[in-house]
Amino acid sequence: MCRTTAEQSLAPLYQVAQKPGSKLAILSVGLNFNDDTVEAQRAFLEAKGYSWPSVFDPDGSTAERHGVVGVPTAVVLDPEGKVVTFGYYKGDWAKRLDEFLKQNCVSAAK
Repeated sequence: MCRTTAEQSLAPLYQVAQKPGSKLAILSVGLNFNDDTVEAQRAFLEAKGYSWPSVFDPDGSTAERHGVVGVPTAVVLDPEGKVVTFGYYKGDWAKRLDEFLKQNCVSAAK
């Protein structure tokens, strides 16, 4: 899990996901990047008060199997679990994805 992305992008999206009628769910997957550990990632989430589900991919096999080549990567699944889109979660792509998720996953009754 990229901590900068968690703070700058996932936390605000998680607030959107908590709104009534939202169809957005967030799951972060941590990797052993720069010798990070599951304990350190859990401590970070807890210290920041982030309560979305998070798992750890210690050997990177899940990331490799799904074509993740950089951190952070966002994967969007439809309600049936089919991958809709994925990409490196930075810059302009992240902004466009955030807007798509807000418009398509949150009910109009805000």
